Amino acid sequence: MKLLTFIILLLVIPTTKETEPITYLNDTSAQKALTDFRKVRINEITIKPDGTFEFWNREHTSCLLWREYKGTWEKNRNKITFHNQYEVTEPDLRSSYKMDHQQKFYSIKFSTDKKSKLKNRKIKIIYIYDFDAGLTDVKKDMILHADNSILIPFDSIPNREELASFRVIYQWSETEKRVGYLMEDKSINQKEMELANQIQVTFLEKPKKEVIHRTIKGQIEKKTLKIISSNKTKTELPDYQDDIVFEEVYMEHKY
Repeated sequence: MKLLTFIILLLVIPTTKETEPITYLNDTSAQKALTDFRKVRINEITIKPDGTFEFWNREHTSCLLWREYKGTWEKNRNKITFHNQYEVTEPDLRSSYKMDHQQKFYSIKFSTDKKSKLKNRKIKIIYIYDFDAGLTDVKKDMILHADNSILIPFDSIPNREELASFRVIYQWSETEKRVGYLMEDKSINQKEMELANQIQVTFLEKPKKEVIHRTIKGQIEKKTLKIISSNKTKTELPDYQDDIVFEEVYMEHKY
Protein backbone atom coordinates (compact mmCIF):
# COMPACT_ATOMS: atom_id res chain seq x y z
CA MET A 1 0.00 0.00 0.00
CA LYS A 2 2.84 2.38 0.87
CA LEU A 3 4.55 1.56 -2.44
CA LEU A 4 1.34 2.31 -4.38
CA THR A 5 0.93 5.65 -2.56
CA PHE A 6 4.54 6.58 -3.37
CA ILE A 7 4.03 5.81 -7.09
CA ILE A 8 0.83 7.92 -7.19
CA LEU A 9 2.65 10.85 -5.59
CA LEU A 10 5.41 10.64 -8.19
CA LEU A 11 2.79 10.80 -10.94
CA VAL A 12 0.89 13.82 -9.60
CA ILE A 13 3.74 15.99 -8.31
CA PRO A 14 5.22 18.10 -11.18
CA THR A 15 8.93 18.06 -11.79
CA THR A 16 11.07 21.14 -11.16
CA LYS A 17 11.48 21.85 -14.87
CA GLU A 18 7.72 22.04 -15.34
CA THR A 19 6.99 24.32 -12.42
CA GLU A 20 9.95 26.72 -12.31
CA PRO A 21 11.10 29.32 -14.84
CA ILE A 22 14.09 28.37 -16.99
CA THR A 23 16.59 31.09 -17.93
CA TYR A 24 18.95 30.99 -20.90
CA LEU A 25 21.84 33.45 -20.97
CA ASN A 26 24.31 34.85 -23.47
CA ASP A 27 25.66 38.21 -22.32
CA THR A 28 28.51 38.44 -24.84
CA SER A 29 27.18 41.71 -26.27
CA ALA A 30 26.72 43.18 -22.79
CA GLN A 31 30.49 43.04 -22.34
CA LYS A 32 31.13 45.06 -25.50
CA ALA A 33 30.64 48.73 -26.36
CA LEU A 34 27.18 49.56 -27.72
CA THR A 35 27.45 50.25 -31.46
CA ASP A 36 23.93 50.21 -32.94
CA PHE A 37 21.22 52.08 -31.03
CA ARG A 38 18.48 50.92 -33.40
CA LYS A 39 19.03 47.25 -32.62
CA VAL A 40 18.34 45.74 -29.22
CA ARG A 41 20.35 42.59 -28.65
CA ILE A 42 18.77 40.08 -26.29
CA ASN A 43 21.08 38.82 -23.53
CA GLU A 44 18.65 36.78 -21.45
CA ILE A 45 15.58 34.63 -22.18
CA THR A 46 13.35 33.35 -19.38
CA ILE A 47 10.65 30.76 -20.11
CA LYS A 48 7.90 30.61 -17.47
CA PRO A 49 5.62 27.65 -16.73
CA ASP A 50 2.47 29.78 -17.21
CA GLY A 51 3.20 30.02 -20.95
CA THR A 52 4.81 33.46 -20.86
CA PHE A 53 8.39 34.62 -21.42
CA GLU A 54 10.70 37.55 -20.79
CA PHE A 55 13.47 38.79 -23.08
CA TRP A 56 16.05 41.09 -21.49
CA ASN A 57 18.60 43.42 -23.04
CA ARG A 58 21.33 44.57 -20.65
CA GLU A 59 23.92 46.12 -22.96
CA HIS A 60 23.93 49.41 -21.05
CA THR A 61 25.79 49.80 -17.78
CA SER A 62 22.82 51.59 -16.22
CA CYS A 63 19.82 49.41 -15.34
CA LEU A 64 17.58 52.38 -16.19
CA LEU A 65 18.39 51.73 -19.87
CA TRP A 66 17.78 47.99 -19.86
CA ARG A 67 14.99 46.77 -22.12
CA GLU A 68 12.38 44.07 -21.47
CA TYR A 69 10.00 42.29 -23.86
CA LYS A 70 7.18 39.95 -22.85
CA GLY A 71 4.90 37.54 -24.65
CA THR A 72 3.76 33.94 -24.86
CA TRP A 73 5.47 30.74 -25.95
CA GLU A 74 4.46 27.32 -27.23
CA LYS A 75 6.53 24.17 -27.51
CA ASN A 76 6.41 21.13 -29.79
CA ARG A 77 8.98 18.56 -28.67
CA ASN A 78 12.27 20.45 -28.76
CA LYS A 79 10.96 23.28 -30.98
CA ILE A 80 9.82 26.46 -29.23
CA THR A 81 8.01 29.49 -30.68
CA PHE A 82 7.82 32.89 -28.98
CA HIS A 83 5.00 35.36 -29.76
CA ASN A 84 5.26 39.07 -29.00
CA GLN A 85 3.22 42.03 -30.23
CA TYR A 86 3.05 45.82 -30.09
CA GLU A 87 0.92 48.57 -31.59
CA VAL A 88 1.90 51.23 -34.12
CA THR A 89 -0.16 54.36 -34.80
CA GLU A 90 -0.35 56.74 -37.71
CA PRO A 91 1.13 60.19 -36.89
CA ASP A 92 -1.36 62.63 -35.36
CA LEU A 93 -0.86 65.23 -38.05
CA ARG A 94 0.36 65.87 -41.58
CA SER A 95 2.08 69.03 -42.73
CA SER A 96 3.13 70.78 -45.93
CA TYR A 97 5.53 73.68 -46.39
CA LYS A 98 6.08 76.67 -48.64
CA MET A 99 8.61 79.49 -48.40
CA ASP A 100 7.68 83.13 -49.00
CA HIS A 101 10.83 85.25 -48.78
CA GLN A 102 8.82 88.49 -48.62
CA GLN A 103 6.88 87.34 -45.55
CA LYS A 104 8.48 88.17 -42.20
CA PHE A 105 6.41 85.85 -40.06
CA TYR A 106 5.39 82.20 -39.79
CA SER A 107 1.84 81.48 -40.91
CA ILE A 108 0.57 78.13 -39.62
CA LYS A 109 -2.94 77.12 -40.64
CA PHE A 110 -4.78 74.16 -39.11
CA SER A 111 -7.57 71.90 -40.36
CA THR A 112 -8.72 68.28 -40.01
CA ASP A 113 -8.74 65.50 -42.58
CA LYS A 114 -12.55 65.35 -42.34
CA LYS A 115 -13.03 69.14 -42.44
CA SER A 116 -14.51 69.23 -38.93
CA LYS A 117 -14.66 72.39 -36.85
CA LEU A 118 -11.81 72.97 -34.41
CA LYS A 119 -13.78 73.61 -31.24
CA ASN A 120 -10.80 74.20 -28.98
CA ARG A 121 -9.30 77.59 -29.92
CA LYS A 122 -6.19 77.18 -27.78
CA ILE A 123 -2.99 75.61 -29.05
CA LYS A 124 0.51 75.22 -27.63
CA ILE A 125 3.56 75.86 -29.81
CA ILE A 126 7.07 74.99 -28.64
CA TYR A 127 10.15 76.50 -30.30
CA ILE A 128 12.83 73.81 -30.58
CA TYR A 129 16.38 74.94 -31.16
CA ASP A 130 19.45 73.35 -32.69
CA PHE A 131 21.00 71.02 -30.12
CA ASP A 132 24.49 72.49 -30.54
CA ALA A 133 23.21 75.97 -29.61
CA GLY A 134 22.53 74.79 -26.06
CA LEU A 135 19.29 76.78 -25.83
CA THR A 136 16.20 75.91 -23.81
CA ASP A 137 12.97 75.25 -25.72
CA VAL A 138 10.40 78.04 -25.50
CA LYS A 139 6.72 77.24 -24.88
CA LYS A 140 3.94 79.51 -26.10
CA ASP A 141 0.17 79.29 -25.55
CA MET A 142 -1.64 80.72 -28.55
CA ILE A 143 -5.19 81.31 -29.81
CA LEU A 144 -6.39 80.27 -33.25
CA HIS A 145 -7.66 83.05 -35.47
CA ALA A 146 -11.07 82.82 -37.13
CA ASP A 147 -9.50 81.05 -40.12
CA ASN A 148 -7.81 78.50 -37.79
CA SER A 149 -4.38 80.01 -38.23
CA ILE A 150 -1.70 81.52 -36.04
CA LEU A 151 0.89 84.13 -37.03
CA ILE A 152 4.33 84.22 -35.39
CA PRO A 153 6.46 87.27 -36.32
CA PHE A 154 10.12 86.48 -36.87
CA ASP A 155 11.24 89.12 -34.38
CA SER A 156 9.06 87.60 -31.63
CA ILE A 157 11.10 84.37 -31.58
CA PRO A 158 14.22 84.53 -29.38
CA ASN A 159 17.36 83.30 -31.20
CA ARG A 160 15.38 82.55 -34.35
CA GLU A 161 18.59 81.88 -36.27
CA GLU A 162 18.92 78.68 -34.20
CA LEU A 163 15.28 77.57 -34.61
CA ALA A 164 15.15 73.96 -35.86
CA SER A 165 11.45 73.07 -35.60
CA PHE A 166 8.07 73.71 -33.96
CA ARG A 167 6.30 71.25 -31.72
CA VAL A 168 2.50 71.43 -31.80
CA ILE A 169 0.28 70.26 -28.93
CA TYR A 170 -3.48 70.52 -29.46
CA GLN A 171 -6.11 69.28 -26.99
CA TRP A 172 -8.40 67.42 -29.39
CA SER A 173 -10.87 66.25 -26.75
CA GLU A 174 -11.01 65.70 -23.00
CA THR A 175 -8.98 62.51 -23.38
CA GLU A 176 -7.02 62.97 -26.63
CA LYS A 177 -4.28 65.27 -27.86
CA ARG A 178 -2.78 65.81 -31.28
CA VAL A 179 0.99 66.14 -31.03
CA GLY A 180 3.58 66.49 -33.75
CA TYR A 181 6.63 68.33 -35.06
CA LEU A 182 6.79 70.84 -37.88
CA MET A 183 10.13 70.51 -39.67
CA GLU A 184 11.70 69.84 -43.03
CA ASP A 185 15.01 68.53 -41.70
CA LYS A 186 15.56 64.90 -40.76
CA SER A 187 16.02 65.71 -37.07
CA ILE A 188 13.80 67.80 -34.83
CA ASN A 189 16.76 69.47 -33.09
CA GLN A 190 19.38 69.79 -35.82
CA LYS A 191 19.01 72.78 -38.10
CA GLU A 192 20.16 72.05 -41.63
CA MET A 193 17.97 74.53 -43.52
CA GLU A 194 15.65 77.46 -42.88
CA LEU A 195 12.18 76.40 -41.78
CA ALA A 196 9.51 77.40 -44.33
CA ASN A 197 7.25 80.21 -43.16
CA GLN A 198 3.95 79.03 -44.68
CA ILE A 199 2.83 75.79 -43.08
CA GLN A 200 -0.39 73.86 -43.51
CA VAL A 201 -1.20 71.38 -40.73
CA THR A 202 -3.88 68.70 -41.00
CA PHE A 203 -4.99 66.91 -37.82
CA LEU A 204 -6.06 63.31 -38.31
CA GLU A 205 -9.38 62.73 -36.57
CA LYS A 206 -8.95 58.96 -36.33
CA PRO A 207 -5.31 57.94 -36.89
CA LYS A 208 -4.92 54.37 -38.09
CA LYS A 209 -3.63 51.75 -35.67
CA GLU A 210 -2.16 48.34 -36.32
CA VAL A 211 -0.80 45.49 -34.21
CA ILE A 212 2.63 44.17 -35.20
CA HIS A 213 3.26 40.50 -34.42
CA ARG A 214 6.75 39.15 -33.78
CA THR A 215 7.45 35.42 -34.13
CA ILE A 216 10.75 33.99 -32.89
CA LYS A 217 11.52 30.31 -33.40
CA GLY A 218 14.10 28.32 -31.48
CA GLN A 219 15.32 24.85 -30.68
CA ILE A 220 16.15 23.47 -27.23
CA GLU A 221 18.87 20.83 -26.97
CA LYS A 222 19.97 19.70 -23.50
CA LYS A 223 21.06 22.92 -21.74
CA THR A 224 21.07 25.21 -24.78
CA LEU A 225 18.54 27.32 -26.67
CA LYS A 226 19.36 28.06 -30.30
CA ILE A 227 17.47 30.83 -32.12
CA ILE A 228 16.55 29.72 -35.63
CA SER A 229 14.55 32.67 -36.99
CA SER A 230 12.95 35.98 -36.02
CA ASN A 231 10.26 37.72 -38.08
CA LYS A 232 7.53 40.32 -37.71
CA THR A 233 4.52 41.35 -39.75
CA LYS A 234 4.91 44.26 -42.16
CA THR A 235 3.05 47.54 -41.99
CA GLU A 236 2.72 50.70 -44.07
CA LEU A 237 2.49 52.78 -40.89
CA PRO A 238 5.63 54.27 -39.32
CA ASP A 239 7.24 51.70 -37.02
CA TYR A 240 9.59 53.36 -34.54
CA GLN A 241 10.13 50.25 -32.44
CA ASP A 242 13.74 49.12 -32.27
CA ASP A 243 14.56 45.82 -33.94
CA ILE A 244 15.40 43.00 -31.53
CA VAL A 245 18.24 40.68 -32.49
CA PHE A 246 19.52 37.51 -30.90
CA GLU A 247 22.73 35.66 -30.21
CA GLU A 248 22.94 32.34 -31.99
CA VAL A 249 22.99 30.19 -28.83
CA TYR A 250 21.95 30.72 -25.19
CA MET A 251 23.05 28.52 -22.29
CA GLU A 252 20.77 27.49 -19.43
CA HIS A 253 21.67 29.54 -16.36
CA LYS A 254 20.92 29.02 -12.68
CA TYR A 255 20.67 32.09 -10.48
